[in-house]
Amino acid sequence: MTEQQWIARARHGDADAFEQLVVAYEGPVYRLALRMCGSTEDAREVTQDAFLAAWRGLPAFRGDSRFSSWLYRLTTNAAIDFLRREKHHLGNLPLEEAPERPDPQQPELLAEQVQRPPHMKDPAIICLGHHGQHVRTGVHPLHPV
Repeated sequence: MTEQQWIARARHGDADAFEQLVVAYEGPVYRLALRMCGSTEDAREVTQDAFLAAWRGLPAFRGDSRFSSWLYRLTTNAAIDFLRREKHHLGNLPLEEAPERPDPQQPELLAEQVQRPPHMKDPAIICLGHHGQHVRTGVHPLHPV
């Protein structure tokens, strides 16, 4: 059976056809979720959320784009929603438990930030670490008002 046939059958509620789509796309969806979330446990949850969204949304799938493109968009949305929930959860930490903001000019701290899962990265450290020299060069000639 072709992918288009699986999609057509799954759109009409055929769980076996949908299972074939899951088998075909589980690896790529999981890898995308892992890249976005940074942990295997979080990636598994996002993968499950993405396939649940696909099952629920499949009857409305018009086929204007490839199924894989649609599924990857659902995965991206599921990861973003997950990271927002996690950020909200992390935002409830007491101040003494909140992570420190290290000096972006220390290369080892930049390397540590880059290795963190996306929801734990400090964008200011990443941005200044990668572009700090350009920022310092551009700001240096400016005089205070």
